[in-house]
This record gives sequence, C-alpha cells and structure tokens, in this order.
Amino acid sequence: MDIEVSHEVVGEGIAVVRAVGELDVYTVPKWRRYLLELVSGEAGPRHVGLDFSEIAYFDSTAVGGLVRCWREHRDGGGEDPGVFALFSLTERTEKIMDLTGLARVITVLGSQEEFLGLARPTRTSRSVEEG
Repeated sequence: MDIEVSHEVVGEGIAVVRAVGELDVYTVPKWRRYLLELVSGEAGPRHVGLDFSEIAYFDSTAVGGLVRCWREHRDGGGEDPGVFALFSLTERTEKIMDLTGLARVITVLGSQEEFLGLARPTRTSRSVEEG
C-alpha cells in the first residue's frame, strides 16, 4: 500500500499534515522525507500538527521516522521551537505511542481543535509606558 501525504497551512506558522494509508517500512521514507522538508529550515512552520486519523497501520519504522522529524523540528526552532503534536490517533496508534513511551515525549492530542488551541494561544499584551 502507498501513503498519501499533504499539508495545509491553517494560520501563520501553523501547518496540519495529513497522511492516508499505512506507515511501514515501505512508506515511511516518503512520509519522513515530506515531513523533514516541511519542518527543516527557517521557512518551515513553527507549529506542526500531524493528523493520524487515517493511518491504518503504524510500525516500528514509523516510530523511528516520527522521532527523527520531532527532533528536527525541536532542534531547528531555537529557544522556542513551537508545537509539534499528533492528534486524532487510532486506537492502535495510540497504543503504540503509549507502549514505546513516545506519548510522554511527543504531544498527543484528541483533535485538530486542541492542536490549534496550543498553536494559537490567547494572549493579552500590555505596553508599559515609562514615566
């Protein structure tokens, strides 16, 4: 089976990556290359959410690819690399994330809305006038 990968810019510096299919030894290189090209360099989005709702299979090769992309995003972001999160995981993928311990390292959320809530925090800023 092949993997279809695409992304959508959903705000300034915010991208949602969608993959449809199986992430295994045959498809992970294409998926990983796509993610690395997206997150590498200064032009890449600061916040990246991976929609896993249509991932039918996720093996150890995918775990390695995910860790590499997460590290690239983290290491390329300076002091504040932004959000790198997975959301809408299938039960099988969620179990793998828990068993491998990755769920303690990489942010796992229930939905795209939760991801956007982290990527677009509500902040109020005040200016202080010197007197």
